[in-house]
Amino acid sequence: MADTQPTRQVDADVDVDGKLKSAAEENSEHAEKGRPRVSGLFIYPIKSCGGIAVDSAAVTATGLQWDRQWMVVDASSRRFITQRQCAAMALIRTALPPEALLPPHTWAHTLPADACLYITAPGHPPLHVPLSLSWYRGERLGRRAGTKGEGRGGEGGGEGEREERGSEGRWVTVTVWGWTGRALDAGDDASEWFSRVMGRQVRLVRFDTAHVVRPTSPDFADGFQTSFADGYPMLLISQASLSSLNARLPHPVPMNRFRPNIVVSGCEPFDEDTWRSFSVAPYGHEASDKEARGRDHGSGSSDAAPVGVFRGVKPCSRCKITTIDQLTAESGKEPLQTFLKFRRGKDLGLQTSIQDVFFGMNVVFQPARSIDPTPALPAEQRSLALLSLGDEIDVLAADPRLATLYP
Repeated sequence: MADTQPTRQVDADVDVDGKLKSAAEENSEHAEKGRPRVSGLFIYPIKSCGGIAVDSAAVTATGLQWDRQWMVVDASSRRFITQRQCAAMALIRTALPPEALLPPHTWAHTLPADACLYITAPGHPPLHVPLSLSWYRGERLGRRAGTKGEGRGGEGGGEGEREERGSEGRWVTVTVWGWTGRALDAGDDASEWFSRVMGRQVRLVRFDTAHVVRPTSPDFADGFQTSFADGYPMLLISQASLSSLNARLPHPVPMNRFRPNIVVSGCEPFDEDTWRSFSVAPYGHEASDKEARGRDHGSGSSDAAPVGVFRGVKPCSRCKITTIDQLTAESGKEPLQTFLKFRRGKDLGLQTSIQDVFFGMNVVFQPARSIDPTPALPAEQRSLALLSLGDEIDVLAADPRLATLYP
């Protein structure tokens, strides 16, 4: 595929680290203006690998555009692998061509057919894998996935009983936590590259939004779906909550430890725990009432419109990945050790999961429309709304009792 490195990329690790010192000042400024704002947007194309900081992101049925659309799985069991098992995944960086970060309904005019996700790791040549789902389905476009300078392709060979070959490409059955479903294999070149980097036999797979539905938990978000995220389509954390945590830590940690999609400023610490529904509108947009607001870029409109609401559905339980430095892949005891002092389930009033620790809120998007705004487009090009840095958040419903979210 294309051998040219994307010209516009911002690494999420560097970007978030650079904002640490200005967080308190930014919160104060926004609070004076009355509404929280979106101060960070991040996508993680490959589950548990490096993220990308973006200025805007389309909201799709499974979360932010390009988020967790690829995943590394064990070559034998096809079970997902994350930094929990391989901390070196923190050092794998991803980048997208600038055209891929535009509203997806414009891709027919802007996104080249051979556009690629660009993947790097220290000490290894870069890898390119196609963005187009048509490639994975067997409708090959351009050259095959491969490392820079290598001409051979990656169709993949027969490997076990979990494979299907057909007109739509090579399907494999994969597992993420309690969900088992189909995904598209990314080929042998990708498998060999990730196996070398991670020191174990793995495969790279792609989620197919047109043919696969992975529902979220009906106990917390019935009727919604996600891709390869742990359980929900989006994660929101406030900068104030991170500042509150860092005030308790011997050494502060950056936001990238928690891998959020949406970072907000201008609210009190842990306010996001209480947000049951909220809308997002461009900065300076004045609404006449509390109805859901947003921007519908799926149909090409640039005007503010009532397209839906975001709902906080479950606090995010935290694991050992939060203890892994995303720049070095080294791990320690913090912040989990400090979380145990004030963010356990029992500290938050929960009757279940009382020993788990929580930080951030899992979020879904509920469209106001029952009809897909872009029905004529392929599934991967459909978007429901657009989020941008600086957008204002209007909290529509709040409840300080986290326990009410639990069945």
